[in-house]
Amino acid sequence: MSAKKRRAARAAAPAASDSRTPGGPDAPEPTGSIPRSQLDRRPLIYAVFDVVFASIYLVIARKLVPSANGHFELASWLAVAGVTAAGAGTVMRRPSGWWMAVAGCVTVLGFCVVLISLLLMSAAFLRGVYGALGKGASMACLMSAAIAVEVYGILPAFQLKYLLSADGRRTAGRR
Repeated sequence: MSAKKRRAARAAAPAASDSRTPGGPDAPEPTGSIPRSQLDRRPLIYAVFDVVFASIYLVIARKLVPSANGHFELASWLAVAGVTAAGAGTVMRRPSGWWMAVAGCVTVLGFCVVLISLLLMSAAFLRGVYGALGKGASMACLMSAAIAVEVYGILPAFQLKYLLSADGRRTAGRR
């Protein structure tokens, strides 16, 4: 066999790291084994995080940041409902649960965007109107906006990324 034919044969053979090799992500599941979607523990992990964050959102709204007119508390209840729906939908592992989880994540992300926008507008107002005293108050608003990203934005963003990935759709029964 000539060197040219050997190179062509090696190029035609799949590489060891190719996803089509046995045991890769696209490999068919052996008959009689547990499907990969049932072995995935991420839905349970996200559900536990969702329950923890729902309780954190309630504590924030009820104890730490009470509002005079109740609008923030009402919006916080919406965030609690969204994160609870996201957790329940992720655990269901059905297409309808997948849609419920995506809607819950989008709801909490929308709440996060609105909250950050309002905090940034407050910071700009305080800085512009109150001068030197407003600098400190606007800095407190900016720090609150940074904390809001961490508290309200990171979990639903990662959970939504998982739900929209191939593994998340496969776990929910969507191909």
